[in-house]
Amino acid sequence: MIDFIKNKWILLTLLGGATILSFLWLFLFNRKRLNAKWWDLLLAAISATIVGVLGTILMGMIESGFKVTDATSLFGSIFIVPLFCLAYAKIRKLPYLTVLDVFTIVLVISAMMARINCLISGCCFGKYIGTSDVQYPVREIEIGFDVIFIGVAGFCIVKEKLKNKIYFVYLISYGFVRFILESMRYSEQSGFFHFGHAWALLSFFGGIALLIIQIYLEKDKNNGNKKKR
Repeated sequence: MIDFIKNKWILLTLLGGATILSFLWLFLFNRKRLNAKWWDLLLAAISATIVGVLGTILMGMIESGFKVTDATSLFGSIFIVPLFCLAYAKIRKLPYLTVLDVFTIVLVISAMMARINCLISGCCFGKYIGTSDVQYPVREIEIGFDVIFIGVAGFCIVKEKLKNKIYFVYLISYGFVRFILESMRYSEQSGFFHFGHAWALLSFFGGIALLIIQIYLEKDKNNGNKKKR
C-alpha cells in the first residue's frame, strides 16, 4: 500500500484535486438543484471519482484482453457515468437527466486531471510531426478541450440552457475531438485504426443518436401537453 502511494502520489493528488473541484461545483452551483446537504455532495464527489477510476481501469483491462492489469482508458469513466447517475438519482429520488447533466461536469473534471497526469508522467504522447523532433500536443489539446467544455457546459447548466442534453453533447464533442487526436497519438497497436478510434466513434454516433431521441421525446411531451390544454 505504501509503495503504491509512493508510485502514484501525483495521480492520487490530482484525483484528490478533482474531488475537491467536483465538490465545489456541486455545492456552489447545484446544491438546490440536487436538494442535498454539503456532506451528501462531498460523498457524491468522492464516489464519482472512485467510480470513474474503476471505469478507466476496467476499460483498460478490456482493451488488453485482461492481460494488462495497469492499463487504463478514459472512455471507461465516460461510459460508466450514466450508471452512477442512475443509482444516485434513484437513491436521492431526483430526475435522472438532471443528475446526468450535473455530473457530466464532474466526469470532465476527473478526465482533465487524469490527462494532466499523463502530461506529467510522460504517457499518451503524440507522434512526431513528419521527420521533426516535435510531437503533436495531443494531451495539451485534450486538456484545453476539457477546460473549454467545463466552462461552456457549466454556464449552460447554471443558466438552464441545453437542459437534459449536456451529457449527450459531451459524447458528441469529445468523440469528435478524440477521434482526431487518436490519429496523432502514439499507439502500440499496429495500423491506423485502433481501440481509441472505435470508442471515439461509439461516443460520437451514440451521442448523436441519444440527443435525437431526447429531442424527439421532449417534442412529443410538449405536443401531448398542448393537446391536454
